Amino acid sequence: MRSLVLMEQMITLLEHVVKVQEKLAEDHPSRLASQHALAGAYRANGQVDEAVTLLEHVVKVREKLAEDHPSRLASQHALAGAYRANGQVDEAVTLLEHVVKVEEKLAEDHPSRLASQHALAAAYEANGQVDEAVTLLEHVVKVREKLAEDHPSRLASQHALAGAYRANGQVDEAVTLTEHVVKVEEKLTEDHPSRLASQHALASAYEANGQVDEAVTLLEHVVKVEEKLAEDHPSRLASQHALAVAYEANGQVDEAVTLLEHVVKVEEKLAEDHPSRLASQHALADAYEANGQVDEAVTLLEHVVKVQEKLAEDHPSRLASQHALAVAYEANGQVDEAVTLLEHVVKVQEKLAEDHPSRLASQHALADAYRANGRVDEALELTIGLARVCM
Repeated sequence: MRSLVLMEQMITLLEHVVKVQEKLAEDHPSRLASQHALAGAYRANGQVDEAVTLLEHVVKVREKLAEDHPSRLASQHALAGAYRANGQVDEAVTLLEHVVKVEEKLAEDHPSRLASQHALAAAYEANGQVDEAVTLLEHVVKVREKLAEDHPSRLASQHALAGAYRANGQVDEAVTLTEHVVKVEEKLTEDHPSRLASQHALASAYEANGQVDEAVTLLEHVVKVEEKLAEDHPSRLASQHALAVAYEANGQVDEAVTLLEHVVKVEEKLAEDHPSRLASQHALADAYEANGQVDEAVTLLEHVVKVQEKLAEDHPSRLASQHALAVAYEANGQVDEAVTLLEHVVKVQEKLAEDHPSRLASQHALADAYRANGRVDEALELTIGLARVCM
């Protein structure tokens, strides 16, 4: 509760500051800096639409600055982050590619240039351009080798590269690199946020590598250490969420359901459309389905899909929830509903690259639904098409 109260207090204070500064010129540096800070607080609080709107304004006002002015680039960088959080991944990629291009005149090891390349790699990964993400992060990691082994920026890039390796199916490389990061961070205090975040990431890599027991053990440690945080602290809830997912992967479905019900309960104080709250409800529905509680899974996913109707039709989170609901419908014998919903998802995802993982997953699911519905010819045609793409 304390974390939420502090965030609300911060937003209230920043909104007050922004209001008071309305008497300043629109392009006054202090006024723009406060708006930038308020947008950051909005984003941290799950108010992503407000963050995007405010940062678009700041970026627009700063267009009169030189193209390579640090403040202008910083606002564009922040706006790209807000776009990505809002599911506007194409816009994030385009804007960060621009920032990275402008910063090419900086030294190769300039912190701002590397930070923008790091952010662009993350946007590439979110956009399904995983090869590009890996290549760019390998460059950033290489350049940062001149920093001390335990320099936070060097470790952060290695952490991100390990995540890209995992997304690219290079799970062994992900495990090896994250184990290195965790080893280096052993000199940090047990409850240092970076150390816990790396252990969290290593557990995810272990899970992807089939080392589910190791993942569970490590996440149980992280969750234990974070017990000193407020019950509603985002990091604590994220770790509990991850542990529940690992429990489910380990066949400990009852434990997964119990822990996710706790997380969902704690997050009831968040706005109904807060991304973290919806993600936890989505995960709980998955656990319900794995536990044979299919009716509960369908009901919860229908709620999530309903709440996300305010998102753009092609928002990744909205499509992922519709996909999950369709799978739950099929498990519940509602095959017609499953087919209809998956046909919609597949149609919307036609703008993605043909080999985008999310697009392929939806087409696979639709082929399964067609088979379950007795539409064997359509299932076969779709499967043949998938085989051609995956060759």
